[in-house]
Amino acid sequence: DLLSAPEWVRSYTVSDGRVSVSWSNDPLSAIAYVESLIFSCGYEEPDIDNFFSDENWQVIFGNYTSFEAVSACKTDNGLRLYQFKAIVTDAEAGDAEYTIKYWVMNDTDTRVMGTMIVFPVESQSLIDEYSTALFPDLTSCK
Repeated sequence: DLLSAPEWVRSYTVSDGRVSVSWSNDPLSAIAYVESLIFSCGYEEPDIDNFFSDENWQVIFGNYTSFEAVSACKTDNGLRLYQFKAIVTDAEAGDAEYTIKYWVMNDTDTRVMGTMIVFPVESQSLIDEYSTALFPDLTSCK
């Protein structure tokens, strides 16, 4: 219900090694994204570290003009949170600044789940609300 229509519009992609669902909310200028990464031979913590590396963040945030890592943290059960600030430059509207939270969770021996939410920086209370609803045990890195 958190990402329900009509405000949130859903789309999905299926490809080798991953399944992803994204939602966009134009009135809020927000997006949400859930991805299942499939490691057919299994994975270990170093594999997750390698996947969520500086090089891959460049790919993940390729549609942004710039981005900056703000913090990263992890719970005892392996749930990770990466927090970023990003900018999108539009020729007509100028720069728009966003807050991004990206959670990574071990799901099975062969699957890792990634969940990302993106909101304008001025919507801090909304991103906090969504963070609490999605991951109450790790809403932000302190």
